[in-house]
Amino acid sequence: MEYRLRRNDGEYRWVLDTGTPRFADDGAFLGYIGSCIDITARKQAELDHQLQNMELARVGRVTLMGELAASLAHEVNNPIGAIVTNANVGQRLIAAGKIETEELKDLLADIVTDGHRARDVIQGIRNMVRKSEPSRSLIRIDETIRDLLRIVRADAMKREVIIETKIDVDACQVMANPVQLLQVLLNLTINAFEAMSAIRRDARRLVIRTGRNGDGQVLVMVRDFGPGFPGGIVEQLFEPFFSTKVEGTGMGLAISRSIIEAHGGTLSGENCDDGGACFTVRLPETKGGKSKAA
Repeated sequence: MEYRLRRNDGEYRWVLDTGTPRFADDGAFLGYIGSCIDITARKQAELDHQLQNMELARVGRVTLMGELAASLAHEVNNPIGAIVTNANVGQRLIAAGKIETEELKDLLADIVTDGHRARDVIQGIRNMVRKSEPSRSLIRIDETIRDLLRIVRADAMKREVIIETKIDVDACQVMANPVQLLQVLLNLTINAFEAMSAIRRDARRLVIRTGRNGDGQVLVMVRDFGPGFPGGIVEQLFEPFFSTKVEGTGMGLAISRSIIEAHGGTLSGENCDDGGACFTVRLPETKGGKSKAA
């Protein structure tokens, strides 16, 4: 067993205690023989590694916040615009004396709904920069993909990218933090958009596909039709501060892999034979129940 003890000088140390029972020929118990090894250095290294991963994830949330906020701005503007429109309609109808009670109730209900939508978007941004352990819940991948598509819709139209989805709605439940998972998929999608900026407009196509493999994992694949990345640098893509983009921070993919691995999954990338690149997220599938868990 591993445990921590306090020495006479007040210092705490971690030790690994092992023992094997010994018995006499007649079966009588004689005692234990074993060893006690100081593993404080190993425990400290494990703690440092865990703290570095947590800090890396937090820094990544801050680093990607600019890109995320820019994309989410469109989603924030939608509910706010709807609120202003409904309020203006209500004001005009009241001034004209033509509004009915039920009509006013409907307008107010729409305003409340859109207000909640805007609040949820803002809360998601705030959660990304909090230095705390995020909660996880049972979520459906197809719902996360729909949220992703709403966020990037305006950017896709601006960049003239056609997005295709192939969603397996029967196999896509995972236990994850929805904000972090959305962050990963958003980063992969934005990278794909940028990778296709140099090719002709009619060839800009992004494919998002979900499914399962034989190992009890849910797969999410984000595939672009850009030039791909130089051969031999696949693993370097996930190293902190390594980037193939002139103005890239080199943190996006490193943080994304850190987040997915913290969820018990993997993130990998490869070039496609017919051009472009594909990044695959693999997460343990969770079956049953729809209730949320912290």
